[in-house]
Amino acid sequence: MGPLAGWWGPVDHHLGTLAILLGRLDIAEVHLRRAGQVEEAMAARPFAARTEAALAALLVRQGREGSDSAVTKARARASDVGAVGILSEIETTLGAALAGPGNHSGRQ
Repeated sequence: MGPLAGWWGPVDHHLGTLAILLGRLDIAEVHLRRAGQVEEAMAARPFAARTEAALAALLVRQGREGSDSAVTKARARASDVGAVGILSEIETTLGAALAGPGNHSGRQ
């Protein structure tokens, strides 16, 4: 049997999602943005779609300005690479933010 190799994206993506679980949202954002930079530099578009979805969810959760455009960017990237699973995850986790004008980012 030959050597096995695999890459599941930048470590920063995984550290970012772990930081979200731990409630360290400030640290999570730093890691997710770093992961996005690595993915862009490597042209790793499916991984970038996953990271953009996680970052969009984080921004929506925080009610941050710019979360609307982050959601739109995440959906577009996932659609562009044919990442049906990521699109489904975006729809499930960010459904309220995607519902339409006036309901974005969880703000009222």
